[in-house]
Amino acid sequence: MTRRGALAAAALLAGARWAAADPALSVVPPSVDAGRVERTATATATVRIANAGTGTLKLLALELLDGGTGAAGDWTVTPGAPCSATVPPSCALLDNQTADLDLAFAPTSIGVRDATLLINYHDTADRSISILLHGVGVGPTLEILGAPELLDFGTLPVGATGSLTLGVTNHGTRNLADGALAFTPPGPPFSAGAGTLAVTTAAATPVTVTCTPAAAGMFTASLQLSAPDVPGPPIQIALRCAGDPAQVLVATPPAILLGEVRLAAPATAHVKLEPAAIALTTAALDPAIPGLTVQGIPATTPVTLDLTAAPSLEGRLDSRLTITPRTGSPLAIAVTGRAVIAGVSAPPAVSLGTFCVQQPTAPRIVTLTSTGSATLGLSAPALHGPMSPFDLQLIAPLDYPNVLAPGQRAFVAVTPQPRSAAGVASDDLVWTTDAATAPLHTTLTATFLADGGAIGPDMLQFGTVPVHVDTRNAQQVALQNCSTAAFQLDPPQVPAPFSIDSPNFPTALKPGEVAAFSVGFHPTKPEKVMKDLVITSPQLPGPLTVHLFGQGIGSGTDVGPPGTGVSSTSFYACSCTSGDPSGALAIALAVLAATARRRRRAG
Repeated sequence: MTRRGALAAAALLAGARWAAADPALSVVPPSVDAGRVERTATATATVRIANAGTGTLKLLALELLDGGTGAAGDWTVTPGAPCSATVPPSCALLDNQTADLDLAFAPTSIGVRDATLLINYHDTADRSISILLHGVGVGPTLEILGAPELLDFGTLPVGATGSLTLGVTNHGTRNLADGALAFTPPGPPFSAGAGTLAVTTAAATPVTVTCTPAAAGMFTASLQLSAPDVPGPPIQIALRCAGDPAQVLVATPPAILLGEVRLAAPATAHVKLEPAAIALTTAALDPAIPGLTVQGIPATTPVTLDLTAAPSLEGRLDSRLTITPRTGSPLAIAVTGRAVIAGVSAPPAVSLGTFCVQQPTAPRIVTLTSTGSATLGLSAPALHGPMSPFDLQLIAPLDYPNVLAPGQRAFVAVTPQPRSAAGVASDDLVWTTDAATAPLHTTLTATFLADGGAIGPDMLQFGTVPVHVDTRNAQQVALQNCSTAAFQLDPPQVPAPFSIDSPNFPTALKPGEVAAFSVGFHPTKPEKVMKDLVITSPQLPGPLTVHLFGQGIGSGTDVGPPGTGVSSTSFYACSCTSGDPSGALAIALAVLAATARRRRRAG
């Protein structure tokens, strides 16, 4: 059983300590593992709930909660008889009566897609129980990193062939064997060899596209790359080629595809010009772009020209290189590319919350974000200490080394190992990318208590959420009683636009008892919001606090100021809304830095 499954089981036992004459909730199994499921498939499972005692047990609500990756939307729950259409508001289970909860898992992204099923019920009081839902989305991907929107072969002699090569990559969990290439309209002058495509996860597969104009004139088409087991629309690239019987000068390749050029890493492309014995006088870029230079002219063919890209500013590097011979027609060569900056951020400190000694713990999602315009190379994240007090689980991507596109994030889950003594556990999570010479460190802390109340997590980040849209984004907060005596709980203080989405909130916790509830973010304005959820008790020395962060963005007619549409795309382009709002995260880290000792270590 996983630690989160153990936490759910602990809650079950806590809710079943009452006299046999009382109603008592039984849940089988206490956690669900849907396994590895293709993104084009669906897995199912069933959880059976029962009233194992006597009297009436009421089911009040069933909630699917997210842990920070947007995975709750990959799960659905359908209650069976007698609760088919009555939860909420409530469904009554009499002595020994059962009801099945049918679960379906249809992953939208590659990676671990865990969620939590929160069951709110009433036996002798309002209670809740958490059931971990574990599933992994798998499958191949189909990508062309740095591909231009247009492949322009320029002007070719009639009957001559120009060739351009693209690198097709697969950053999924298995090789792709059923890719397809198609042209619209089909047929000459464009070709890519066979219409099928196989791409392994080990290396890029070259795809060579050719144009062979059989007559004078301009030709256009569209190239589509797709695969039945890669969801989403096909990759589309426009093609253009011209035939001219008077054209003599030929370039190999017929276009210069620079791709991504980092500001600190100049790139040089080579172009061979033929046939022999043609005197070349000038080579000019139109438009001229700072940082793009051509060397090798004047010269006589055959000759190889060098185009060097050493940009100092981000932006497009699209231009046209015109080669002028002493006699005859000039030749125009399309140049495409983009000047990019590699940027990456990770929180310098993350608190996983407070936990009771000798009790199960729960994981927390920690993310790394690509903040620049460059595609990043990633190495596997790791815990710094050789005997770390934390366990690390890869969430997305699942395999390393890997890449991270601009605006996307990598996810890991960190779980504190249970402890037998009170105190603070600490270690560093180390992120290694090709964006910096030194790794980034995230200091992790978890506090263990022998007495009092524990709450986790102590921070919830909801990312960007459309205003006035009913978004299912609730996340779980768990309370634990670490004391030997019960304590009462005052009504929680949760300022709008955050809210307690569970139908009930615990009024008391017995010794060792665990209670869970859900918090949602429902913005009404396009703005960043930072609030605190505060829980107090007459028996506790101080409040239990959860920091809440979210950003409302315009939806429909609710359009906010420019720049509010912060991308929150996950690693494999899921449609989740969980993320790290930039301003909120900075303030959150300042709060954590004030309460947790930072430890910086060399990578």
